[in-house]
Amino acid sequence: MGKAILEVVIDEWEKYPLSTMLFVPDGLEVTPRMEVFLVPFVNRLSRGPAGTRYYLGIEQIRDVVDALKQEGLDPTAEQKFLAVKHYAENDAFIDPTELCGPM
Repeated sequence: MGKAILEVVIDEWEKYPLSTMLFVPDGLEVTPRMEVFLVPFVNRLSRGPAGTRYYLGIEQIRDVVDALKQEGLDPTAEQKFLAVKHYAENDAFIDPTELCGPM
């Protein structure tokens, strides 16, 4: 298990195994500069540290960033964060027009 800053993990997701899970501090609003816990997936019983909650996995971050690029965007760090946060909170990809207006 390790720690990292969320916006760095989103920007450098390729450095982590796709099965890695992210946990965030319980009860706090998720922000780009938030320290997150990286936990390797061992089995369905894998858990993060006490006082944290599951946020999402590296595989989902990859999917979100790839979806933005497939829409023809060269997403900024802020756009990637907003898209990942939207996915984590809504279990759905963000409409790209929410990030940059009509295309």
